[in-house]
Amino acid sequence: MTTLDFYRQLAQNLIQTAVVVATVSRVSGSVPREVGAKMIIFGQGDTHGTIGGGAGEAKVIQQAMGVLSTGIAQPVEIDLSGAPQRPTEGICGGQMQVWLAPWSGIAAIALVRKILAALEAGESAILVTPLTTTQRPYLVAVPPPPSPDALVEILTPPPPC
Repeated sequence: MTTLDFYRQLAQNLIQTAVVVATVSRVSGSVPREVGAKMIIFGQGDTHGTIGGGAGEAKVIQQAMGVLSTGIAQPVEIDLSGAPQRPTEGICGGQMQVWLAPWSGIAAIALVRKILAALEAGESAILVTPLTTTQRPYLVAVPPPPSPDALVEILTPPPPC
């Protein structure tokens, strides 16, 4: 799934309902997906995309249901270390954090349309997702300095055919 496909799917669904966008925001060790991997979670628990599958993804979907009901973003810690002394969601060898952000309403639709306009024009877009419960994602013209309080993604268009 390309970045363009993901945001087209997001735009199509935001017109109808609120969703949660799950984004891998931090990894350490061996994990199934990289930082920036995304998945959309709908109110019935249906999804589009993946953040790695298995028990870790099931945990993300379960917690996303709470985010949909409260509208408050939150992180999900997934332990894939296989360590016997703590509950784990797999045995890839690492750990990952997935940020669950609610997307809904006019502002979210406008943001997705801006992202799509850039990608469809063959341009990149810089998306900043604050890792706080009070701020929503936004676009910037220049990447900000690295910060533990935000995930900065350079969304690139698909290569020309």
